[in-house]
Amino acid sequence: MTKRRTHGQGEGSIYQRASDGLWVAVLNLGWKDGKRDSRYFYAPTRAAVAEKLTEARGRRQRGLPADVRRQTVAQFLAAWLEEDVKPTREPKTYESYESTVRLHIAPDLGRHQLARLEPQHVRALLRRKEATGLSPRSV
Repeated sequence: MTKRRTHGQGEGSIYQRASDGLWVAVLNLGWKDGKRDSRYFYAPTRAAVAEKLTEARGRRQRGLPADVRRQTVAQFLAAWLEEDVKPTREPKTYESYESTVRLHIAPDLGRHQLARLEPQHVRALLRRKEATGLSPRSV
């Protein structure tokens, strides 16, 4: 008789790879552009990978991306504009925020990984923008 799953759909799964003994957790995020969207987490022990999976599920339940290690500042800002600003703000406000992101923030900080963005990156951006002669309000 086949063993039945004891966890629910969308909770993820954990298994150990036979090739190298590494533990793998998989979190299914549904479908995106006609393809299954999954996040994989790796760790040397089952407990460590289970912790990563639990953290990712918690982030997902709070409406945050399951894995932000590879997400860039530009990707985050684009999603923020579309999902948070556009539906809740006036069109002119959205246009203003979008142009600020497009012209000033994304060209400078957009390539940085969000998880690795540090205060000194933001301070350096602010100093560069002040040096270009932008008004204090714009900066």
